[in-house]
This record gives sequence, structure tokens and C-alpha cells, in this order.
Amino acid sequence: MRKNVSIIGLGNLGFRYLQGITKCTFPLNIYAIEINEENIKKIKSYWKTLNNKVQHILYLSNDFKILPKFTNLVIISTTSD
Repeated sequence: MRKNVSIIGLGNLGFRYLQGITKCTFPLNIYAIEINEENIKKIKSYWKTLNNKVQHILYLSNDFKILPKFTNLVIISTTSD
């Protein structure tokens, strides 16, 4: 059964969290929220380099509505603003 992981904010630190999470050996649904278009492009490019090496599913958006009702792990990686 897939676990749900949410990452809020994918700047430098959030991107590093994503890289670490992709190394998990069990399948994950990764819900990533980012508002900066440049960071979104960076994440999409990174995900393409993984090709079929991971069994995770990435849901990337700038809208909180994609988040599931139940999440096993939430990583908030935003500025204090």
C-alpha cells in the first residue's frame, strides 16, 4: 500500500527533501506544492531524469486542493513569511 507524503515548498531545501524521499524503497504518493514557476520547472526536469527508476507517483501543483485527506508525512519547507 502506498504511503502519502506531502511537501509544501520546493525551494532549495524542499527540493533536497524531495531528492531524499525518492530514495525510499517502498512506493509513495508524493504531493508537492510550489508557487514559484521556476522551481516547478526544476522539479519537473528532475523527475524526468529519474525516468522509471522510482516507483513513486508525483503530484505537483501550486494549489493545496491536490492534498489528500490523509497524509503519513508532511514536510513544510517554506519561509517564515
